[in-house]
Parts: sequence; C-alpha cells; structure tokens
Amino acid sequence: MRMEGRPDTQLAKELDMRAGIDGWHLHSDGMRGIASRVQIGHDWRTFTIRMSRESGVATEYEKRQRSLADGRGWICPAVTIQAYAATEDGPVLSVGIARTADVIAYIAAGLHTLNRVADAIFAVCPWGAMRNAGYHVKIVTGEQAAPAPPPPAAPVPAVAPQPPRFVHPLSTGNDEMPF
Repeated sequence: MRMEGRPDTQLAKELDMRAGIDGWHLHSDGMRGIASRVQIGHDWRTFTIRMSRESGVATEYEKRQRSLADGRGWICPAVTIQAYAATEDGPVLSVGIARTADVIAYIAAGLHTLNRVADAIFAVCPWGAMRNAGYHVKIVTGEQAAPAPPPPAAPVPAVAPQPPRFVHPLSTGNDEMPF
C-alpha cells in the first residue's frame, strides 16, 4: 500500500482492522505495536480477547494466532494492554501489560475461561493466573496507573517541523518496559 500522501486516519484504520494495532510503543531500540482495550466500571484485572462472533468475521484471536504462527511476517501487536477505569473520565483503576504472544499462548494452552457478551465470545485471561502460570504480566494499579502530568516544559526555540509521532494514549512516555 502506498504510504505517501495518505491521511493518518486511513493508516490507523488499516492497522487496527487488519493487524489489531491501536498504537505504537516508541523506544530508543525501535518501535512495536500495541493492542489496547479499556473497560469502564468494574476492575476485572483480565485480558479479554474476542474468540468468535456470530457474524463469522475474523476475530482478534484468529488474526493474532495466524500472524504469530504462519511465519510470513504479518504485523501484529507485540504488546497487549488492558486498562480498567471507574468512569470515562477516570480514575484509572488498573492496567495490565503482557506480550501478545504470551496472551495467545495462554489461550492456546486452554488456561482461559470464556465469557459470552451480546454477539461475541471472549477468552478471559486473569492477570494473576497468567503470572502463576509463568507468564510475565506487568500490573499497575491505582495512582501508579494514572500518574500526575509532568510540569510544563520550558519554552523551546522554534525548530524545523518534525513528522507527527503517534504514541498510545496510555503511554507514560517511559521507555523502561520490562519486556
């Protein structure tokens, strides 16, 4: 697909629909895709991955499993983030972060449970159970999950415009990720 001259919204839509990428983790070593889901209300502390739809459209699980297994280099998110907030305006209750390959492996091993919601079935992967099974899951809770914004930076002299950087809205700007 030609990239020059395309509006960011079209690229973002294609990355979301085809690869399940909602954002990017930019790091000094490179960049990687992020899949994210935010749920409002109860703090379930789980990753939820759509397993089936009544419509028959390919699901997150099918796309990610195929991307990871088929060896042809299809793009998929390297990291999965699931957050829980009390309301749409906050506060953030908890955030779980894991390698997408680990979440898919946990499901493939049959360690998940299933939850039917409207016209879809989701695999439910509790963060604590994943940790107990040996998978690395970073869990951030309460105030840690929603740090105060940094103080305003000092004015910077004008420089040449830079291309826009898309950083996931849940990013804290911290390059120190444990995996």
